[in-house]
Amino acid sequence: PYVVAITKIDLPNADVEKAKSSLLEHGVYLEGLGGDIPYAPLSAKTGEGVPELLDILLLVAEMQELTTNPQTDATGVVIEAHRDPKKGVSATVLIRDGTIKKGACIVVGTALSPLRILEDFTGKPIDNAGASIPVAVIGFNEIPPVGESFVVLPKKKEAEKYIQTLSTARLSENETIGNTDGARVLIPIVIKTDAAGSLEAIEHELRKLEDDRFALQIVATGVGSVTENDVKAASGTSNALVIGFHTPIDGAARELAERLNIATESFDIIYDLVEWLQKAVAERTPTEKTEERTGLAKVLKTFSINKHKQVLGGRVEEGKLNEKATVAILRRGEKIGPGKVDTLQQSKSPVQSVEEGLEFGTQITSKTEIAAGDELESFIIVER
Repeated sequence: PYVVAITKIDLPNADVEKAKSSLLEHGVYLEGLGGDIPYAPLSAKTGEGVPELLDILLLVAEMQELTTNPQTDATGVVIEAHRDPKKGVSATVLIRDGTIKKGACIVVGTALSPLRILEDFTGKPIDNAGASIPVAVIGFNEIPPVGESFVVLPKKKEAEKYIQTLSTARLSENETIGNTDGARVLIPIVIKTDAAGSLEAIEHELRKLEDDRFALQIVATGVGSVTENDVKAASGTSNALVIGFHTPIDGAARELAERLNIATESFDIIYDLVEWLQKAVAERTPTEKTEERTGLAKVLKTFSINKHKQVLGGRVEEGKLNEKATVAILRRGEKIGPGKVDTLQQSKSPVQSVEEGLEFGTQITSKTEIAAGDELESFIIVER
């Protein structure tokens, strides 16, 4: 079940009815408009509509019999994570079920933290918290990924064993994901950012760049400056890239990257990062050469042949024919040889191109003898 909040109704141009219509167009059927999804217009700035939204949430929870068990260990999701210069690595988690309390151990992916320091949303220390409460947990051994689910285990040894089991499962999964059919180039990437929240946005942009010629594989991520270890993690292949976002590159890391010929760069704007990455990927991806047809002409008459130089007349059936163009000579639809357009004329005057439907005279260099009724297919070589 879900509830729709239509926000910013305090703005002069706010149009609640337009918002409702837009929701209907996207298959969200509100109460009173053919559906059963409750909604509340509100303003976070003035507070108007917020009490009504809270009442709706309570009503929906009651009608759907949504319950939690405060006696179980907490589970939930990480909604923010960062490294504080004074406190260390901390994460804000939102509890979905159970109770989080001091003395246990929290696990998020491969990150863990003994539950010694808990804070509420105001920064005040607390001993425990229940479902739907955001809690700041301080003391993680590494930055936990934002959006990842967490579990709470009674003892640190149990937490470490859980991480080991999870890591083994993920390693098997990555081996499967890393396999390619040989047609795509695999480009490993190491990403370091100033905050965990930035990583998700960068990964989203990276996935947009992939196509049928290459795949990007994120081999390591982290928060903080780019170090020698990050460069070493990418040193398995010359295709690897190391990227920093709002974070510096250590001098030793830059020196090692230059020695190993690994492209390493740091950015403050995500669009600059994407632009640099596009160029780097293009340099590492083999180009494909394909022929693109630009025109088709029919030979109406041949006039003379002098060695490989042939003078003839024709008419452009499709596209256009350009001077100096490369052509394929077709006879009954089959290619019988290549040729090159040396000169083009219309009404005995030299021209650089002839458009569709017009007749022309031309001199073509080709070892293949051209006859009336043959076709000249002009094309260009395009690299992608």
